[in-house]
Amino acid sequence: MTEKRAYPRKPCFIPVDYVSGGHLSRDFIVNISAGGVLIETHRPSPAREMVSMAFQLPLSRAPIKIKGQVVRMERRGIGVGFKFFEKGASRSNALEGRDERKSFRTLVEEVRRMGKVKQKRVRWNPSSSDGLLGYRLYWSADGCVDYTSDHADLGMATDVVLPDDIPSFPWISGELEIGITAVNQSGNESDMTKIKTSLDFMVPHPPMSLVVEDL
Repeated sequence: MTEKRAYPRKPCFIPVDYVSGGHLSRDFIVNISAGGVLIETHRPSPAREMVSMAFQLPLSRAPIKIKGQVVRMERRGIGVGFKFFEKGASRSNALEGRDERKSFRTLVEEVRRMGKVKQKRVRWNPSSSDGLLGYRLYWSADGCVDYTSDHADLGMATDVVLPDDIPSFPWISGELEIGITAVNQSGNESDMTKIKTSLDFMVPHPPMSLVVEDL
């Protein structure tokens, strides 16, 4: 895609307690980066709604407490970008913002130490038609991608890096069918060009009980 992610995402399954719209919920963070998280949930949250979160990363000694803002809604859940108090905030808010930045520094360090996923690039030749609005990428894990499948609009980009460039793309291990269409300014779509591929976006469990021995 034309605009690349500033921070690579990493898959995870971390319990999170969060307050959004006055409601306290507990769900799971299913991917994380230094810029935000994707929380798997069935409770809708409108864009720009503020979210207060508390969660513990696998290697951290203390919970991370941080605020964010809903930046997107997906079938799988809500994407939340981290957000801090601006300069000139009240003293109490400034102190809270300082604590959040301390949590953020811890989070960045811990995310760097988490497992990483080998990325895949998907690319295609552009449509020869005029008046295009952009391209739409579809995917299906059941081997039968069509116009009702999950999808993402990509603008005029002719390549995309999976899974980082598409927040809603599933972190899966197995066979997947992918389709790409061209969309014109009237909203009409072209025939779908499809491909079946095997993806593995699951990280292995880490080794345990590391020791150093005298020889």
